Amino acid sequence: MIKPFRKNTTVSNSKRQSFHSTRIGNPFTVKEIHFSFALNTQRLLQNSVWVCGSAETPDDQRPAGFNLLAGLGGEDYMVGDGQEGLIKIPINEKFNGGYYLVVESYNADPINSHTVDVTVLYEES
Repeated sequence: MIKPFRKNTTVSNSKRQSFHSTRIGNPFTVKEIHFSFALNTQRLLQNSVWVCGSAETPDDQRPAGFNLLAGLGGEDYMVGDGQEGLIKIPINEKFNGGYYLVVESYNADPINSHTVDVTVLYEES
């Protein structure tokens, strides 16, 4: 059965934050990542998705683990401005159990907070 890890929250201006799932005890496959950006985000909110061995990431650092977007193109994060609608990225990466899914968001906007809206679909074996 495919399960979602969804993060919908706000990141303050000029801040980096990481949001962790509960520990996934069984082997699992990340199937797909969905990104949505609010209108007028102006590509200032950078979102990445990681698989990490720890549930702790200092807010001023990137997570220590495997970035699921690293091998897909020039950047290892996704940005948008709200015009694109829902962005779906197929992944199909397998992992052993004992890891966490982590959504990392960096809001490069010096003035405004922005909404993080990311869903990671995964299936336990």
